[in-house]
Amino acid sequence: MSTEITCIVCPKSCIIRADAAGNIVETGDCPKGKQYAAEEIRDPRRVFTSTVWVDWGMVARVPVRTSKPIKKGDWKKAAQAIARLRAEAPIRFKQILVNDFLEEGIDLVATRPIEGRPSGPCRPKRVSK
Repeated sequence: MSTEITCIVCPKSCIIRADAAGNIVETGDCPKGKQYAAEEIRDPRRVFTSTVWVDWGMVARVPVRTSKPIKKGDWKKAAQAIARLRAEAPIRFKQILVNDFLEEGIDLVATRPIEGRPSGPCRPKRVSK
């Protein structure tokens, strides 16, 4: 039984075939595809994206991502860790919110700036008619 992997390194999207033992049987045109397939079979990783609650911000949540790919098996642990986080506005684009996230030397980075809320009530008062 062989496994087919679609390479995502370049726009060609070559199909790479590997046997049951994880050995590369057939590659596409791109030499980067062989390295990608070997890593994908041995240790699949992805950049993890999510959102974090924001205190005193103009919006309630800030989108975040890891600075490098993390193991797919660690996604549940990452989601649980992010669920406990809160950030305080203002937040800058690419600001590191957590250093050494999941103790792997990978940072958690904001992917959008969030302005701080001006002093005063959280919501504007409604005008009654």
